[in-house]
Amino acid sequence: MPRPRNIGVIGHGAMGRQVARMLTTEPELTRLVGAVTVGTRRPRTGEAPRSRTALPEQALPEQMSPEQVIADPRIDAVVITTPTRTHESIALSALEHGKHVLVEKPVTLTASGAEHLRAVARRAGLGLQVVSQHRWAPAWEAVHRLIGEGSLGRVSSATVEIPLWRSDRYFADDPARVEDQLWNLAHHELDLAIWCLGPVERIAFCETVVLDRYRSSTTACLVHRSGCVTTASFTSGAFPGRMPRVCFNGSTGTVVVEGGSVVVDARPDPETVPDAGLYLPSRPEEAGSADWLAPYRRQLAAFFSALDDDPPPALDDAAISTVSTISSLQNLPRERG
Repeated sequence: MPRPRNIGVIGHGAMGRQVARMLTTEPELTRLVGAVTVGTRRPRTGEAPRSRTALPEQALPEQMSPEQVIADPRIDAVVITTPTRTHESIALSALEHGKHVLVEKPVTLTASGAEHLRAVARRAGLGLQVVSQHRWAPAWEAVHRLIGEGSLGRVSSATVEIPLWRSDRYFADDPARVEDQLWNLAHHELDLAIWCLGPVERIAFCETVVLDRYRSSTTACLVHRSGCVTTASFTSGAFPGRMPRVCFNGSTGTVVVEGGSVVVDARPDPETVPDAGLYLPSRPEEAGSADWLAPYRRQLAAFFSALDDDPPPALDDAAISTVSTISSLQNLPRERG
């Protein structure tokens, strides 16, 4: 069994609080964790201490500044849950102080930044990953396996549809949400498509239309190194919003994932398919697990369990390609709708 690690959770917003709670209460994680310390700059007056220790004999101070967490030699690894534009600098500082790093998406805002972090981690023999918890969901593990083993034949086209809605209040609460909405709202589905299909080689087409002061729509044609072409569409103005949907079209089968569930898995015997093909409907979406944090816990457990591996967990090419793709989409000119 891996030795327990002392963990620092940097950032204590909604996700940081969830991570700290999981690390100190979930059995699949507490067996891997020694002490948990929260790094936050502004403690909330009157609230209970932010961290608890699983092993009292290894107790660390309950709360520190982010800089103190990074510099503390007793802390082995950090989970970074701070705002998007702070991830790269905090991750780099943590690696330079000898910490393993698991960082919320996106890991950086440029591919060169992500590659630099990976190089620093490799030289130091440290683990570095971005939170991509949906890769750990059973449905997506199955789809990744089907494509990887060739069960869909040649996957020549795919679609990623992200038809979301966010209110004026959502954007007004944090102005960065307007500029960073592709990073915040489209990252997971694009990462899953790239994880399954391979890195994106070029963007053949992209159009972004600004709908109003807050919302926008982006449609892009992504050409993967494998030759597959993915059509991706994102909007934050599709009232009232629908589940994201990802479709993989292969020469011997088709799979569609919607809201984390496989709603089409068609791999029939070719002899049973008429010359005009089939027009298969999606089956009703099966109720997924009510425990939406289960895949997140699985990634946390896998990351901490593998820190003694040689080499330790690394940022993969799909993660870097996701950063490169979204960075390119963000920086292309926008049209006013």
